[in-house]
Amino acid sequence: DYRGDVACLTDLVRCTIVCPGIPEALETLQSIISKCRSDDAPVSAKYERLSADADKILRVHRVKNRFDPAYKDSKTAGYRDISLQVEVGWIIGKDGMCWFVPVAHWGNSPVKVDRLVCEIQIQVSYSVHSEKFKDKHERYLQYRNTMGK
Repeated sequence: DYRGDVACLTDLVRCTIVCPGIPEALETLQSIISKCRSDDAPVSAKYERLSADADKILRVHRVKNRFDPAYKDSKTAGYRDISLQVEVGWIIGKDGMCWFVPVAHWGNSPVKVDRLVCEIQIQVSYSVHSEKFKDKHERYLQYRNTMGK
């Protein structure tokens, strides 16, 4: 599907957060979204919110909520989770430490800000540890690999 273009890969860095139930999974999603900057505001509003965006260290590229009742589970062989593609920016300081750079400063930093799109998966523990989940996830992986997605 990517025609060999590794720049299209978005899950080289991936983490999974396992929550006890769907309400906690949605809470976790909201918590992550609160650390994300949206670039949908009008230009005039962008300047007003720069200080408010000082803690926004992620930019969301895509959210797939496979728990949504409208989501067709036939696309994933019944597998359910929430998957986010987020972009993060960082610099390596003089101290050798990695420092995250708020999205608002990616374009105006005095040093080059490295950026990478990563994946965050939010799963529910009762589905992760069940035999049904393992079967569904295995079928999903087979489907995804067959379809090249």
